[in-house]
Parts: sequence; C-alpha cells; structure tokens
Amino acid sequence: MIRLPATLAAFLRDKRVLAIGFGVAGVCSVIGLLILAALVRHAHSVESLMQILFEEFMMPAALVLAYSPLAWGLLKGVVFHPVFDPKYSEWLARTPWDPSLPLPKGPLHIRWPEVAALAVFTSVVVPIGYGLGHNPATLTPIPALAFLIGSALAWTLANAMTGQIAHCYAAAALPVVFMAAAPNQAPAAVLALLLAAIGWHGVRSALRQFPTYGEPLLDGTIGWMSTREFLGWPYNRLLNLGECRVGKLRAAAEASLAGGWFWFLVDAAENAEPGGVPSLFPVAAMIGFLAAVLRCGAYSSVICDHFCIDLRLANRQWIVPKHDVIFVAPLLMFCIAATLPYTLHGIAGVDGPLALGLTAALVIGIGRGMGPDVAELQHTGVHSKFGKLLMQPKSSTKFVATNTQTA
Repeated sequence: MIRLPATLAAFLRDKRVLAIGFGVAGVCSVIGLLILAALVRHAHSVESLMQILFEEFMMPAALVLAYSPLAWGLLKGVVFHPVFDPKYSEWLARTPWDPSLPLPKGPLHIRWPEVAALAVFTSVVVPIGYGLGHNPATLTPIPALAFLIGSALAWTLANAMTGQIAHCYAAAALPVVFMAAAPNQAPAAVLALLLAAIGWHGVRSALRQFPTYGEPLLDGTIGWMSTREFLGWPYNRLLNLGECRVGKLRAAAEASLAGGWFWFLVDAAENAEPGGVPSLFPVAAMIGFLAAVLRCGAYSSVICDHFCIDLRLANRQWIVPKHDVIFVAPLLMFCIAATLPYTLHGIAGVDGPLALGLTAALVIGIGRGMGPDVAELQHTGVHSKFGKLLMQPKSSTKFVATNTQTA
C-alpha cells in the first residue's frame, strides 16, 4: 500500500481543499466537453481538429497550468495556518508546542518537494510555449511567481487576522510604490519576493505570540482566542462593538494607502482613456457620501433616539454640541469629497488622478482619525442613558425640584 506523506494527507483530508478541487475540476470538465463538442462539429477531419486544438487551446491550457500554483500556495497557507482552523488552534494551544517546532498539521514555509513540483510545472509549460512561438524566458518564472503570490496572499490574510497590522500595511503599499517607481517595467519577480518576505515575517511574528495576539485588522477573527471569546457572556456584551476611530498613526497609514491606490487606479484609467478623469468627480462625491453614511452607522449605538427631537423642542435648544459633534466628521467627509477635486483640478491645476487621490486620503483620514470616541460617548455623553437626565424639559425639571422640596 502506498502511504502519502503526513502533510499531504492532512492537506487532502481538508474538506475545503476537496470541495474547491472537485468544484474546479467539474467546471473545467464541463467547459472542456462543450468546447470539444463544438470543435468536432466544425472540424472537417481529424488533422484539422488536432491543428485547432494545438493552436487555439494548448497555449491557454499552458497558461492555466502555469498560474495554477497560485491556488496551490493560497490553499496551503489557509489549510496549515492555525488562525483559519479554530479547533486546530484550540488544540495546539493546549499542547507544549512552541515556534521552534514544526506545525503538526503541516509546514507553512516552502519546502524542497514544492520546489521540485514547480520545476515539473515549468518543464511542461516552457516547451508548449516555445512550440507556439513564445519566448521561453517569459514563461519560465511564471509558476514560481504564482506560487509566491498565492503564499503571500494567504500569509497577509493571516497577518490581518492575528494583529500584524504593520505587515499588512507594508504589503498593501508595496505594489503602489513599485508601480509609481517603475510604471512601465515594474519587476514582478522582485515584487513577489518582497510580498512573500513581508508576509512570512508577519507569520513568524504571530506564531511567536501564539496563543495570544494583538488587535486584529479584520474584525471577527476565527482563529486565536479573542478577548470577547475569553470573557464569555454576559461580560463580552460590555465590550465596545462600534468603535470607528483609530490612532493617529494608523489613521495616517490607512489614509495614505487609500490615496495611493485611488491615485494609481485612476491614473491607469486615465492612461487607457485620456480625458476621462473629470467625469469621475461626481463619483468621488457619491463615494464620499457613502463613507459619511458608514461613519454615522459606526456611531449608531450612541446616537440619541430620534435625534432627541422631543428634547430639543422642549428645551428650545436646536443644537446640542456634545451630541451633534458626532455629525461633524461625516459632514466634512462629504463636503471634501464633493468640492476638493474640482478645487484642486480646476483652480489649482493639480493633475486629475492626484486630486482624486488626495481627496480619498483626506476623507479616509477624517473618517478614521477624527473623534469623538464611541466608548466615551456611551458612558459620558449627554445623549447616553445617564446623560438624558440633563436633557429633560426645563418645566419637568422644575416640577421635580418643587416636589422634592415639598417632601
């Protein structure tokens, strides 16, 4: 009986891998049968059928084979990293495992059998491409780069769920920096290597902290035991669930990322269709409005019922500063998104993509960095359950005071 290696057996036993594998195989089989039926119907002879198959479908098949290691690297990171498997993570936390030992389910790092498999992929892809007149040097590095990118994606997602925020921001900013530095000849191999190195460094840092971790970039983690799970009910209900504001450094990093990506995408669209950037200014206003709505939604737990209209009417106080400060940031976000692109591009003469990138950065910076804090408003705001006593109508307050003195 042939016995599979333990890591490969664990990989194949995972239901997610089997479901994805069978699903992809089924879809590809159906598509292949439909294509073959169409070719047989239109081919005049066996020779013409073979010629059509070789010329029209061998190269796409070679490209699919060349890029398939991307899914391989992604699945490996998802299957073997403890953060994606709560039961595995919980079991591992009860064992004497430490980061100097290999992971029981399977290693996350790249091993020599995988290098050998990538060499086999390359040896199949390159002759097919060369037979169709393509440069072998272009096809040779594709399987290895695809595997690196897939692994980097899985590692970066794991870093976002284990609190390695600096690694996530670095991975998100690196492609924009590369494209800005070399827009026409960005070295894909160097970029893939750097992304994989950043992701792997974050994975190692998270494993050294196991089973605890920092504040996750993605809310609702499914791996390491979070504070909410540790406390249990009813104490976890006391935790703040709607905090939108982050620290100044993190807000600046998120604003820079949003501005950089927005500038890069709009600039790419401008290069493809020159002169179309001003038509995107109304879209920026709509995006700013949606961002303002999301910001208000994050503060929904501390917004007064019906905006305290009854209390405002009773006290003849139309603006309650300690409550209405919630709406200052959303109002600024919408006004900036609606007016700043026109001002920068039409009056100051700033390039259209750069104007939209600066607008996106400013909107995200205000939305993520400007106060007030939700936790503070929940306990000390005028609109809170305790603070509403301060907003009672003046007549009722006098009535209560009179009755107190009479008693």
